[in-house]
Amino acid sequence: MNIHDVNSKATMDSFDDIEVEVKYDVFGDYEAPNFSHYHSSYEITFVINSDNLLFSNDVCYRLLSSQLVLIAPYTTHAHIYKTNVEYHRIGIHFEAECIEELLKLCDNFELDRIFGSKGDNPGIRVIDLDNNGFTNIDNLFLTLIGKYETYNERRDHYSFIQLKLSLASFLLDLYQLLQPRVDKAVNIFHTDIIKDIMRFIDRNYMNDISLSMIEDSIHISKFHVSRLFKKVSGVTIIQYLQYRRITEAKRRLCYTDASILSIGYDCGFNSIQHFNRVFKQITKITPKVWRNRYSRTTNLPGHTQNTERTKLDGG
Repeated sequence: MNIHDVNSKATMDSFDDIEVEVKYDVFGDYEAPNFSHYHSSYEITFVINSDNLLFSNDVCYRLLSSQLVLIAPYTTHAHIYKTNVEYHRIGIHFEAECIEELLKLCDNFELDRIFGSKGDNPGIRVIDLDNNGFTNIDNLFLTLIGKYETYNERRDHYSFIQLKLSLASFLLDLYQLLQPRVDKAVNIFHTDIIKDIMRFIDRNYMNDISLSMIEDSIHISKFHVSRLFKKVSGVTIIQYLQYRRITEAKRRLCYTDASILSIGYDCGFNSIQHFNRVFKQITKITPKVWRNRYSRTTNLPGHTQNTERTKLDGG
Protein backbone atom coordinates (compact mmCIF):
# COMPACT_ATOMS: atom_id res chain seq x y z
CA MET A 1 0.00 0.00 0.00
CA ASN A 2 1.41 3.34 -1.01
CA ILE A 3 1.51 6.11 1.58
CA HIS A 4 0.69 9.53 0.24
CA ASP A 5 2.43 12.77 1.09
CA VAL A 6 1.05 14.53 4.18
CA ASN A 7 -0.25 17.33 1.93
CA SER A 8 -2.12 14.87 -0.27
CA LYS A 9 -5.68 13.95 0.65
CA ALA A 10 -8.28 11.89 -1.12
CA THR A 11 -11.85 12.89 -0.40
CA MET A 12 -15.32 12.10 -1.56
CA ASP A 13 -18.71 13.69 -1.17
CA SER A 14 -22.06 11.98 -0.71
CA PHE A 15 -25.26 13.04 -2.38
CA ASP A 16 -25.86 15.58 0.39
CA ASP A 17 -22.33 16.99 0.26
CA ILE A 18 -21.32 14.99 3.34
CA GLU A 19 -17.61 14.43 3.22
CA VAL A 20 -15.89 11.24 4.24
CA GLU A 21 -12.14 11.31 4.26
CA VAL A 22 -9.62 8.52 4.48
CA LYS A 23 -6.22 10.10 4.97
CA TYR A 24 -2.75 8.62 4.92
CA ASP A 25 -0.12 10.58 6.79
CA VAL A 26 3.39 9.65 7.23
CA PHE A 27 6.99 10.40 7.40
CA GLY A 28 9.65 11.83 9.38
CA ASP A 29 11.19 15.09 10.30
CA TYR A 30 8.08 17.16 10.80
CA GLU A 31 9.34 20.67 11.31
CA ALA A 32 6.18 22.67 11.97
CA PRO A 33 3.69 22.61 14.83
CA ASN A 34 0.01 22.23 14.06
CA PHE A 35 -1.94 25.11 15.60
CA SER A 36 -5.16 25.12 17.57
CA HIS A 37 -8.09 24.13 15.39
CA TYR A 38 -11.23 22.02 15.36
CA HIS A 39 -13.28 20.05 12.84
CA SER A 40 -16.98 19.59 12.28
CA SER A 41 -16.17 15.94 11.63
CA TYR A 42 -15.26 13.00 13.84
CA GLU A 43 -11.57 12.08 13.71
CA ILE A 44 -9.93 8.71 14.38
CA THR A 45 -6.14 8.44 14.17
CA PHE A 46 -4.20 5.20 14.42
CA VAL A 47 -0.75 6.22 15.70
CA ILE A 48 1.78 3.67 14.48
CA ASN A 49 4.93 5.63 15.27
CA SER A 50 5.23 9.13 16.70
CA ASP A 51 6.65 11.41 19.37
CA ASN A 52 4.53 14.53 19.50
CA LEU A 53 2.40 16.45 21.96
CA LEU A 54 -1.37 16.80 21.69
CA PHE A 55 -2.91 19.76 23.52
CA SER A 56 -6.60 20.13 24.29
CA ASN A 57 -8.55 21.92 27.02
CA ASP A 58 -5.41 22.61 29.08
CA VAL A 59 -4.50 18.92 28.96
CA CYS A 60 -1.44 17.57 27.19
CA TYR A 61 -0.82 14.04 25.93
CA ARG A 62 2.43 12.63 24.63
CA LEU A 63 1.71 10.48 21.59
CA LEU A 64 4.22 7.72 20.95
CA SER A 65 3.56 4.39 19.24
CA SER A 66 0.65 1.93 19.18
CA GLN A 67 -2.05 4.37 20.21
CA LEU A 68 -5.52 5.30 19.06
CA VAL A 69 -6.70 8.92 19.22
CA LEU A 70 -10.42 9.74 19.04
CA ILE A 71 -11.48 13.38 18.66
CA ALA A 72 -15.11 14.48 18.70
CA PRO A 73 -16.41 17.34 16.51
CA TYR A 74 -15.66 20.92 17.57
CA THR A 75 -13.01 19.86 20.07
CA THR A 76 -10.19 22.40 19.92
CA HIS A 77 -6.78 20.76 19.78
CA ALA A 78 -3.22 21.34 18.62
CA HIS A 79 -0.14 19.21 17.92
CA ILE A 80 3.53 20.01 18.40
CA TYR A 81 5.88 17.72 16.47
CA LYS A 82 9.50 17.10 17.29
CA THR A 83 12.04 17.18 14.51
CA ASN A 84 14.08 14.19 13.36
CA VAL A 85 11.36 11.72 14.33
CA GLU A 86 9.66 9.42 11.85
CA TYR A 87 5.89 9.77 12.02
CA HIS A 88 3.51 7.15 10.72
CA ARG A 89 -0.23 7.35 11.26
CA ILE A 90 -3.46 6.53 9.48
CA GLY A 91 -6.62 8.51 10.01
CA ILE A 92 -10.19 8.99 8.92
CA HIS A 93 -12.57 11.94 9.17
CA PHE A 94 -16.32 11.61 8.72
CA GLU A 95 -19.40 13.73 9.32
CA ALA A 96 -22.08 12.34 11.62
CA GLU A 97 -24.80 12.83 9.01
CA CYS A 98 -23.24 10.37 6.61
CA ILE A 99 -23.50 7.44 9.00
CA GLU A 100 -26.18 8.17 11.63
CA GLU A 101 -29.07 6.63 9.69
CA LEU A 102 -27.18 3.37 9.27
CA LEU A 103 -26.21 3.30 12.95
CA LYS A 104 -29.85 3.78 13.98
CA LEU A 105 -30.54 0.42 12.36
CA CYS A 106 -27.94 -1.08 14.70
CA ASP A 107 -29.98 -0.86 17.92
CA ASN A 108 -29.81 2.98 17.80
CA PHE A 109 -26.04 2.93 18.25
CA GLU A 110 -24.73 6.39 19.14
CA LEU A 111 -21.27 7.73 18.32
CA ASP A 112 -20.88 9.01 21.88
CA ARG A 113 -20.32 5.40 22.90
CA ILE A 114 -16.99 5.62 21.08
CA PHE A 115 -16.10 9.31 21.29
CA GLY A 116 -17.44 10.14 24.73
CA SER A 117 -14.43 10.79 26.97
CA LYS A 118 -13.73 8.28 29.74
CA GLY A 119 -11.36 10.68 31.49
CA ASP A 120 -11.12 14.31 32.50
CA ASN A 121 -10.91 15.78 29.00
CA PRO A 122 -14.22 15.85 27.10
CA GLY A 123 -13.93 15.36 23.38
CA ILE A 124 -10.61 13.48 23.22
CA ARG A 125 -9.66 9.92 24.01
CA VAL A 126 -6.10 8.56 23.80
CA ILE A 127 -5.86 4.80 24.19
CA ASP A 128 -2.73 2.65 24.49
CA LEU A 129 -2.82 -0.53 22.42
CA ASP A 130 -1.17 -3.82 23.32
CA ASN A 131 0.08 -6.14 20.58
CA ASN A 132 -3.30 -7.80 20.12
CA GLY A 133 -5.11 -4.46 20.09
CA PHE A 134 -2.64 -3.05 17.57
CA THR A 135 -3.21 -5.98 15.21
CA ASN A 136 -6.99 -5.76 15.49
CA ILE A 137 -7.08 -2.00 14.88
CA ASP A 138 -4.68 -2.38 11.95
CA ASN A 139 -6.97 -4.97 10.37
CA LEU A 140 -10.02 -2.72 10.81
CA PHE A 141 -8.27 0.16 9.08
CA LEU A 142 -7.00 -2.05 6.24
CA THR A 143 -10.52 -3.31 5.57
CA LEU A 144 -11.97 0.21 5.52
CA ILE A 145 -9.16 1.53 3.34
CA GLY A 146 -9.75 -1.34 0.91
CA LYS A 147 -13.39 -0.30 0.48
CA TYR A 148 -12.33 3.32 0.11
CA GLU A 149 -9.81 2.47 -2.61
CA THR A 150 -12.45 0.44 -4.45
CA TYR A 151 -14.79 3.42 -4.39
CA ASN A 152 -12.00 5.75 -5.45
CA GLU A 153 -11.38 3.57 -8.53
CA ARG A 154 -15.01 3.04 -9.53
CA ARG A 155 -16.75 6.24 -8.37
CA ASP A 156 -20.16 4.62 -8.64
CA HIS A 157 -23.26 4.40 -6.47
CA TYR A 158 -22.75 0.75 -5.51
CA SER A 159 -19.18 1.15 -4.24
CA PHE A 160 -20.21 4.29 -2.36
CA ILE A 161 -22.91 2.40 -0.46
CA GLN A 162 -20.41 -0.36 0.27
CA LEU A 163 -18.04 2.21 1.72
CA LYS A 164 -20.72 3.61 4.03
CA LEU A 165 -21.61 0.10 5.18
CA SER A 166 -17.92 -0.59 5.77
CA LEU A 167 -17.61 2.58 7.86
CA ALA A 168 -20.60 1.54 9.99
CA SER A 169 -19.08 -1.91 10.49
CA PHE A 170 -15.73 -0.31 11.32
CA LEU A 171 -17.31 1.82 14.07
CA LEU A 172 -19.26 -1.06 15.61
CA ASP A 173 -16.19 -3.31 15.65
CA LEU A 174 -14.10 -0.47 17.07
CA TYR A 175 -16.59 -0.03 19.90
CA GLN A 176 -16.31 -3.72 20.80
CA LEU A 177 -12.51 -3.60 20.75
CA LEU A 178 -12.35 -0.52 22.98
CA GLN A 179 -14.74 -1.76 25.64
CA PRO A 180 -12.11 -3.20 28.01
CA ARG A 181 -9.47 -0.57 27.32
CA VAL A 182 -8.51 2.35 29.53
CA ASP A 183 -7.88 5.88 28.29
CA LYS A 184 -4.37 7.20 28.63
CA ALA A 185 -3.63 9.32 31.69
CA VAL A 186 -2.23 12.81 31.30
CA ASN A 187 1.53 12.53 31.56
CA ILE A 188 2.88 15.99 30.73
CA PHE A 189 3.08 18.89 33.18
CA HIS A 190 3.61 22.66 32.86
CA THR A 191 0.93 22.74 30.17
CA ASP A 192 -0.55 26.03 31.39
CA ILE A 193 2.73 27.86 30.74
CA ILE A 194 3.18 26.29 27.31
CA LYS A 195 -0.38 27.08 26.31
CA ASP A 196 0.00 30.66 27.56
CA ILE A 197 2.99 31.09 25.25
CA MET A 198 1.17 29.49 22.31
CA ARG A 199 -1.89 31.65 22.95
CA PHE A 200 0.22 34.84 23.10
CA ILE A 201 1.89 33.97 19.79
CA ASP A 202 -1.41 33.00 18.16
CA ARG A 203 -2.81 36.43 19.03
CA ASN A 204 0.27 38.48 18.17
CA TYR A 205 2.20 36.65 15.42
CA MET A 206 1.46 39.48 12.96
CA ASN A 207 3.43 41.92 15.14
CA ASP A 208 7.08 42.16 16.19
CA ILE A 209 7.46 39.76 19.14
CA SER A 210 10.39 39.41 21.52
CA LEU A 211 11.05 37.09 24.45
CA SER A 212 10.81 40.14 26.72
CA MET A 213 7.26 40.78 25.51
CA ILE A 214 6.31 37.17 26.32
CA GLU A 215 7.96 37.53 29.74
CA ASP A 216 5.88 40.64 30.44
CA SER A 217 2.72 38.89 29.29
CA ILE A 218 2.95 35.71 31.38
CA HIS A 219 5.11 37.12 34.23
CA ILE A 220 7.72 34.39 34.11
CA SER A 221 11.43 34.78 33.37
CA LYS A 222 12.12 34.63 29.65
CA PHE A 223 15.11 32.37 30.30
CA HIS A 224 12.99 29.85 32.23
CA VAL A 225 10.21 30.06 29.64
CA SER A 226 12.64 29.47 26.77
CA ARG A 227 14.18 26.40 28.38
CA LEU A 228 10.80 24.91 29.31
CA PHE A 229 9.24 25.49 25.90
CA LYS A 230 12.19 23.89 24.11
CA LYS A 231 12.22 20.93 26.50
CA VAL A 232 8.52 20.18 26.10
CA SER A 233 7.95 21.04 22.43
CA GLY A 234 11.30 20.27 20.83
CA VAL A 235 11.37 23.68 19.12
CA THR A 236 12.37 27.13 20.33
CA ILE A 237 9.86 29.92 20.89
CA ILE A 238 11.26 31.82 17.91
CA GLN A 239 10.93 28.73 15.72
CA TYR A 240 7.33 28.28 16.85
CA LEU A 241 6.64 31.95 16.05
CA GLN A 242 8.01 31.52 12.54
CA TYR A 243 6.04 28.30 12.02
CA ARG A 244 2.88 30.09 13.16
CA ARG A 245 3.47 32.91 10.70
CA ILE A 246 4.14 30.53 7.83
CA THR A 247 1.07 28.45 8.68
CA GLU A 248 -1.11 31.55 8.39
CA ALA A 249 0.69 32.60 5.22
CA LYS A 250 0.01 29.19 3.65
CA ARG A 251 -3.67 29.51 4.52
CA ARG A 252 -3.91 32.96 2.93
CA LEU A 253 -2.01 31.84 -0.15
CA CYS A 254 -4.48 29.01 -0.58
CA TYR A 255 -7.75 30.76 0.21
CA THR A 256 -7.32 34.45 -0.71
CA ASP A 257 -6.21 36.41 -3.74
CA ALA A 258 -4.11 38.85 -1.68
CA SER A 259 -0.67 39.58 -3.09
CA ILE A 260 2.30 37.61 -1.80
CA LEU A 261 3.87 40.86 -0.63
CA SER A 262 0.86 41.88 1.46
CA ILE A 263 0.50 38.37 2.91
CA GLY A 264 4.12 38.45 4.05
CA TYR A 265 3.70 41.81 5.80
CA ASP A 266 0.34 40.85 7.32
CA CYS A 267 1.89 37.70 8.78
CA GLY A 268 4.63 39.58 10.62
CA PHE A 269 7.55 39.64 8.18
CA ASN A 270 9.28 42.99 7.69
CA SER A 271 10.45 42.34 4.13
CA ILE A 272 9.57 40.16 1.17
CA GLN A 273 13.10 38.75 1.21
CA HIS A 274 12.72 37.62 4.83
CA PHE A 275 9.30 36.13 4.08
CA ASN A 276 10.58 34.19 1.08
CA ARG A 277 13.63 32.92 2.95
CA VAL A 278 11.71 31.63 6.00
CA PHE A 279 8.88 30.23 3.87
CA LYS A 280 11.29 28.20 1.75
CA GLN A 281 13.27 27.09 4.79
CA ILE A 282 10.14 25.58 6.35
CA THR A 283 8.20 24.34 3.29
CA LYS A 284 11.10 23.73 0.89
CA ILE A 285 9.33 25.79 -1.80
CA THR A 286 8.64 29.50 -2.38
CA PRO A 287 5.30 31.22 -1.60
CA LYS A 288 4.60 31.54 -5.34
CA VAL A 289 5.09 27.82 -5.96
CA TRP A 290 2.94 27.01 -2.91
CA ARG A 291 0.09 29.16 -4.22
CA ASN A 292 0.29 27.65 -7.69
CA ARG A 293 0.28 24.15 -6.29
CA TYR A 294 -2.30 24.33 -3.51
CA SER A 295 -4.62 27.29 -4.11
CA ARG A 296 -8.34 26.68 -3.51
CA THR A 297 -9.41 30.03 -4.94
CA THR A 298 -11.22 29.94 -8.25
CA ASN A 299 -10.32 33.43 -9.41
CA LEU A 300 -6.58 32.92 -9.60
CA PRO A 301 -5.55 31.84 -13.11
CA GLY A 302 -3.42 28.76 -13.45
CA HIS A 303 -4.01 27.43 -9.94
CA THR A 304 -4.97 23.87 -9.21
CA GLN A 305 -6.23 22.15 -6.10
CA ASN A 306 -4.34 19.45 -4.22
CA THR A 307 -7.50 17.49 -3.39
CA GLU A 308 -9.70 15.41 -5.56
CA ARG A 309 -13.47 15.83 -5.10
CA THR A 310 -16.20 14.04 -7.00
CA LYS A 311 -19.93 14.63 -6.66
CA LEU A 312 -22.13 11.56 -6.91
CA ASP A 313 -25.44 12.37 -8.56
CA GLY A 314 -27.12 9.02 -8.17
CA GLY A 315 -25.23 7.13 -10.82
